[in-house]
Amino acid sequence: MRRAQQILARSRFRTALFACVFCTLCGTRRIAGQGGNVPDEAKALIVKVVTYYQEGSAPEVGAGIIVGATATDLYVATARHVVRRDTVAQRIWVVLPSRDSAEAALVARARSRLDLAVLRVSVDSARWRRWTAYSWDRRGEPGSLRGNDPVSPVGCPQDSCWQAPAPADRVIGVDRLGILFQSSFVGPGSSGGALFNAWWEVVGMVTEDAPPRANAIRIDEVLAQVQAWRIPVTLKRPSLPRAGYRTTIGLLLLTPTSSTGAGTTRSGVPGGRLTIVHQVMSAVSWHVAALRLTPQNCVRPVLESGRWGRPGHWRRNERRDGRIATDDR
Repeated sequence: MRRAQQILARSRFRTALFACVFCTLCGTRRIAGQGGNVPDEAKALIVKVVTYYQEGSAPEVGAGIIVGATATDLYVATARHVVRRDTVAQRIWVVLPSRDSAEAALVARARSRLDLAVLRVSVDSARWRRWTAYSWDRRGEPGSLRGNDPVSPVGCPQDSCWQAPAPADRVIGVDRLGILFQSSFVGPGSSGGALFNAWWEVVGMVTEDAPPRANAIRIDEVLAQVQAWRIPVTLKRPSLPRAGYRTTIGLLLLTPTSSTGAGTTRSGVPGGRLTIVHQVMSAVSWHVAALRLTPQNCVRPVLESGRWGRPGHWRRNERRDGRIATDDR
């Protein structure tokens, strides 16, 4: 009877494990198939920026990143040279992934080394839900990038918006000047767009779009300047790391065994250790471990006649009448 219960439990475990793997694969396919090769959650942060410098002149195209939102306004970070040449653009329009468009106003532009400007777009309650991002936890860690890591610039090169290179571009290096990456995908219209890491988190804003190399301002520098202008920032880091990103999870199960090598069933839950390691920055990480031991695991070998007990056997100490007795387990 007990043997049958063990076989049934193992069968249920295999079924549950298969279901988890199957659901994970289905979820991956679903995300990859959402309207092009950019997930909707990432695409919702990118806008097309159309500027007019003279009445009747041809429009110029760039891109922007939605970095903040209030009940009445959206705030878009873009490259300063997208909205200013010799003079500031007379009219600025933004086009959202929903294909809605609205006129934007220039709120601030950096006078420092940053090629940065911020636009404000007024939005009514009827369109607010359709225009705002599905999730704001898409801020990545530029400091975690290493050479040859995959990155995806998403903007409007050659007026083709909300697409990413396939395969992804590669990082050349990261320093105080920004993120240098190799790309034949960027072009006129990419400036102001987002640079995503492998988990579709924003790590930079593209400012130079001259293949075969391109450059992006680090997103932490962009948001620091936006906040210095007292503009609300909604884009944030994920509260829980995405699968495979900066986190390692290890699980070790300790199952007590009998002298015949068969597993025992004295405890319904096996002992074990769960370890989680999370990288906060390139040189800082935290480590959490949980340990559970069943009574059958709390044993220690006994030294007998100058040597350990027989290989593969654990022996538990018991004191009886002042003497130590040992039992095979």
